[in-house]
Amino acid sequence: MVQIKSILTSCALLASFAGGYWLADNGWQKKAGKERADTATYIAQLSEQHRKKEHELAKNAEALDRKYTADLSAAERRIDDLSADLATGPKRVFVRAKCPSGSAETSASGSVVDGGAAELAGVTRQDYLRLVRGIAKQDAQIRYLQEYVKRQCLRPQ
Repeated sequence: MVQIKSILTSCALLASFAGGYWLADNGWQKKAGKERADTATYIAQLSEQHRKKEHELAKNAEALDRKYTADLSAAERRIDDLSADLATGPKRVFVRAKCPSGSAETSASGSVVDGGAAELAGVTRQDYLRLVRGIAKQDAQIRYLQEYVKRQCLRPQ
């Protein structure tokens, strides 16, 4: 009888341990399931924030692009107008220059024969316009990149 009692006691203890484990395991599973759901919600929120931020950055980049493309186009128009004015004659490009003292163009009295201002030749004038156009383009690109870095890269998060 003592033996049956000890077997029954052992079975009862084993059953209570199994029941306790099952209850504890069930609680852990519920807690883990809740944490998984909370984590999934948090990830979804982060993804939405990231999507909104990307959209905002893209919109800002497009606005910058439109602004500096318009600035570059305006500079190109001004240079085209200058080119047309130089070709037709209303405007000239003058060069500050000094004639050497021993020049063949000096008269016997030592004065300069033609005292007019030095002006660029046709080919040189085109080189000048090409350089002005390149400088304007590079200036617009540098201003665009500086503004892009300020607005897109260095802005507070």
